[in-house]
Parts: sequence; structure tokens; C-alpha cells
Amino acid sequence: MIDTTVPNVRVVELEPQPTIAVRITRSVEALPSAINEFLPKIGVEARRRGATFAGPPFLLYHGMAGGTFDVEIGMPLAVAATALSTLAGMPAGHVGTSELPGGRTAIWEFTGPYADLGRGWNEFNAWMHDSGFVGGTTWESYIDNPDTVPASTLRTELCQAIF
Repeated sequence: MIDTTVPNVRVVELEPQPTIAVRITRSVEALPSAINEFLPKIGVEARRRGATFAGPPFLLYHGMAGGTFDVEIGMPLAVAATALSTLAGMPAGHVGTSELPGGRTAIWEFTGPYADLGRGWNEFNAWMHDSGFVGGTTWESYIDNPDTVPASTLRTELCQAIF
């Protein structure tokens, strides 16, 4: 049974979302600088392709080994970018197309500084366990601009495919 008393969590059915992204491996400490490095490159490539963004930037997690995360940094698109290769098989750090997964997804709207996202994931995973869900692919969508919104009120959607 879903615990509906937990605030800011919703379970939705998503369609796969085309994206433009880069795939890299970085330590958790290096992820903020990687986002700052690669989002502008993604923006330039999207403009070259005439792509239209369909939501906020995201970080899609593929795995972790030895304290290093395998992630995609990207932007969702209204329609798939044309004449751009997929990320599969591309060298790390090259811009390509990908997609955020579709299907049943739990979304936790976390409010607070990015430094506290680990705590947010722990709370979200506890909710998932207590609700009887098995989790799949995870990603974060950064709703607010940290240049204009105080860290204490930044909103981040923590998303996890569920079964």
C-alpha cells in the first residue's frame, strides 16, 4: 500500500522522454563542476540542431563503482534531436541523444541544498521500501536555478522507476 501521508511524493506513468546529454563518470564531489561544464555544451549543440527543451536539466544515474558515478547530464527535449548520434557507444563527454525512461515512476520533490540530496535519497528510498516498491533507474531533475534561488529552497525532483 502506498503511504499517502508522505508529502511531495507522487506515482505517475511517464512516456519515454527524448533528451540531449553527455555520459561521464565522476565522483560525487565532482558532479557539480561537471554539470556546470557540460550543460553549456549541451545547450550549444541543442541550438545547432534547432531543438526545443521540454523541462529542467537532469542527472540520470547508470551506476556507481568505487565512489565514482556513471551518469548522464542532460536536458529533456520536446522531440528527439535530428542528425545527432545516440550516446550508446560514444566516447565519454560527447553530446548525443538519449531518453529518460517511461513507465511507472515515483517522484519525490525534495526541497533544500544540493549538498543534502544524499539525505533526500535516503528518505525517498525508505518511503519506497515502506510502500513495497522495487526501484529501477533513478534520476534527478533540477527544478530551480541555483543562481537565483536560495539553496535552502531549491527544488529537485528525485525520480525512480518502480515495479
